[in-house]
Amino acid sequence: MPSCPQCGAENREGARFCVACGAPQASDAPPDLDSFLDAGIVCPKCDTYNEPNQKSCTACGESLSGLTGLIRSVDAPAAAQAPAPKDPAPAPRPDPTPAPKDPTPAPTPASLPRAEARPSSHRQLEIVSATPAPVRAVPLEAANPTGTMPIELVPKRPTAPMASAVPASASLCPVCRAALPAGQSVCLACGQRIAPPPPPLNETASNLSIRLRLVRGYGREDSTFPVGPQGLTIGRRGAMVSIADDPFLAPRHLALRLDQGTLVAEDQGGLNGTFLRIRALTEIKQGAEFIAGNQRFMLLGLGGPTTDVRMPVSQDTRPYGGPVPKQLFVALRLHHATASGQPVGGSVILRTGPIIAIGQRGCDLNFPTDPALAPHHLELHLKPTGIGLVEIGATSGVFLRLQRPTVLRNGDELLAGDEIFRVEIG
Repeated sequence: MPSCPQCGAENREGARFCVACGAPQASDAPPDLDSFLDAGIVCPKCDTYNEPNQKSCTACGESLSGLTGLIRSVDAPAAAQAPAPKDPAPAPRPDPTPAPKDPTPAPTPASLPRAEARPSSHRQLEIVSATPAPVRAVPLEAANPTGTMPIELVPKRPTAPMASAVPASASLCPVCRAALPAGQSVCLACGQRIAPPPPPLNETASNLSIRLRLVRGYGREDSTFPVGPQGLTIGRRGAMVSIADDPFLAPRHLALRLDQGTLVAEDQGGLNGTFLRIRALTEIKQGAEFIAGNQRFMLLGLGGPTTDVRMPVSQDTRPYGGPVPKQLFVALRLHHATASGQPVGGSVILRTGPIIAIGQRGCDLNFPTDPALAPHHLELHLKPTGIGLVEIGATSGVFLRLQRPTVLRNGDELLAGDEIFRVEIG
């Protein structure tokens, strides 16, 4: 793992900032377009998503081979261009010769305005003058002694000033990297909910009390259910914890077990599934389902321009059309249910990145009639390595469907049916 040149702490591959001190890291590798295509391809004819590099649609047989080539051909000219010079060209000096009909003398160099300093990619601030004076470089440490990250590198969220030395008892916010005092449950800079720390690693299940607490649902709220050596099952009937009044629960919905001192949750294949509340930025893949407020989403994948057989082709006439977009689209499908309980699949929603905000109002995708959604509830982040899901201002949380047995930590919240359970280990 690469180490931070500022404090020597180890960071993950591709990290832009140090997890310990927040200093920018040397990670300027250009995005790999091929990784955007790994999520799958949308068929332009029937809206079916297919596996990466699929040549034809598995549902209707539509050719999909044009997608990859067209995107790469659009991106190739931009990639072939040489990078723009990092140092700005010196401002042109005014002509000292007065105009023939204007007796006003030309301005002197002392009266000329000076260009504002701007940060460069070499951790320096360059001050460019309109006069032929030499460029003066100011080290970043001198211009920014507190060690905070540049504000423009963290869009859409304010950052709190970070102290030059973070106390040993403090931690960092996983979203905005602001310093958090010990025991802080909410980041004061961006509002991110901070999960309680897991129990010490040297403790074992033999001296820990493991239980579920019912936070919300048809059952009696604030009830606790211990998880013993035999585990725990939850469902509508025939389970160790049976909640007969919840119509969204399967008869045997969720099972929890102890595995080598860890608590493991496993969905039992019910219709609605089991969802886990995300704690920080979480990578999601094609087919992932998540719930925000009263909305249920399925990530269909990434798409882009394709050859559409519904458009007529002419050999001697050029068709109308805008320029081919260089952006990829995230495709989401909403799931609905009628009053009688019949499932209804919503239409496919396409949005472009790099950040897609979802909430009640003022976002890229708005649901103004959903009272359970925050104004700015969550964001989808498009990255070369995949798609990230992060909770922003959600008090009701964002829940991601379990696809496999999952290890739980202290403070995790599970959504099963209409019940929300909190894991308590201690």
